[in-house]
Amino acid sequence: MTQPLELPAIGARAATQKALLVWLRHSFAQRGKLLPWLMALLLAGGALQVGMSLLVAPWGNIEMLLAGGHVRDALLRGQWWRLLTWTLLHADLAHLLTNVLLLAVVGRPVEAAFGAARLWLIFWSCAFASAIAAMAHVGPWWTVGASGAVIGVLGAMVGLGIKLLPRLGSRLRVRLVALPAAALAILVALGGERSDRLAHIGGAMGGLLLGSALYPQFLPIYAGSTGRRSAPWLRLAAYAVGGIVAAAIALAIAHMGHPLPLAKVAVHPVRFDELTLHIPTELRRGLLTAGNGPCTGDLTDTAWALRTRRIACFPLPVEGTLLLGRRDQLFTLDQQDFEALQRANRERVWVRRQTGTLVAPVGRDWAWVVQAPEPLLATYATVLVDVLPPLGSAQVEVPSAPSSSGVPLPSPASGTPRSPALGPSRRHCVTFLSGTYESTPLAEKLLAPWSLSSDSERQSTGIPNRGPRRVSMGNSGT
Repeated sequence: MTQPLELPAIGARAATQKALLVWLRHSFAQRGKLLPWLMALLLAGGALQVGMSLLVAPWGNIEMLLAGGHVRDALLRGQWWRLLTWTLLHADLAHLLTNVLLLAVVGRPVEAAFGAARLWLIFWSCAFASAIAAMAHVGPWWTVGASGAVIGVLGAMVGLGIKLLPRLGSRLRVRLVALPAAALAILVALGGERSDRLAHIGGAMGGLLLGSALYPQFLPIYAGSTGRRSAPWLRLAAYAVGGIVAAAIALAIAHMGHPLPLAKVAVHPVRFDELTLHIPTELRRGLLTAGNGPCTGDLTDTAWALRTRRIACFPLPVEGTLLLGRRDQLFTLDQQDFEALQRANRERVWVRRQTGTLVAPVGRDWAWVVQAPEPLLATYATVLVDVLPPLGSAQVEVPSAPSSSGVPLPSPASGTPRSPALGPSRRHCVTFLSGTYESTPLAEKLLAPWSLSSDSERQSTGIPNRGPRRVSMGNSGT
């Protein structure tokens, strides 16, 4: 019996190259079995966010983001489902569509090589890895988005190319290794101030490891690549992960509207005149710029800020700002303002002044103000309790005569617009991720520098002269 002739080594290598080139070309044309369902899952999360925004306006979408987003303090206190559910939530429509389209491109060759079960495991393993990496942020941080998981899928493609590198020719090394690796590096490195690079790095590293370790069962150069199904144990593992994801989604939905389990903000005493202020220790400190601008700078001496009639500000965990300044800078001091400050002083609690605002008095002339999305007010009223002065230590007197400006104080029933600082007379809409909430600027005196009439006077005091504030909702997406 004639024995078949063995092909020369160069012939076998050429056959391998041809088979891989045909597979790669066909893999991008295939729809895949799991990939459409994975993309539909991300789109369903976005549709649910839109639906909640419309049906439970204006807080539905925000409550979803707070219940399922990656909030480090909440994760450290046992809310494990956030390690997975944050992948299904997105900051806005562009954020969602970018991730879905990128997954549609990089997911096809990965599923064509590893199969549907392994793609499912790669996606959620990379989501978990990116969530763990995001825990390394210093200071308050929270994030949402599937970018870490999608970049992990691209990393698995690079890992597969590295695994096959000794068997690849120059053309395939470019297509399977160099180009995906360059795209991976660009996606990890690029991004604005709202991008979570640590999450991107965590997802990429997880994908590289899995792509190098997992068996590419459906590649034509491996024995048994003609099989149509993954091993039973692999399918069982995929079903188990699916059950865990479903349980995580159910827990996130059940916790919508609940306060976040954040740690209390630590404080340290600061003497100012005859007062003892309780200043947050770990929160970044800055100054609220003139023109109702953002919280900027690195304030080292809070007492100096108060003496020079500036407003100290502290970006809060998750979202919002804590302000400390003179009452006449923060309020117009109508009767409702005084009533809120009196109650806060009498009971040593934060008092909700209006939508998205908590207030508390300090001493005779100063006050704390919290500005944040409404669903976070209950959380901040608890975690900021140590900032409040001792019970009854502030002085809040409601004038019964005309105000110092000669204008009578309006009564609550008069129908006169209340404080331009905190009342509805200057209400405007602030974008919060893909939803909105109603908020207001601070005092009218924050829209122009306080008691300074000319640009030269502003410059001489060091108070910047800027236009209206554009509220920034940073730390929000990957």
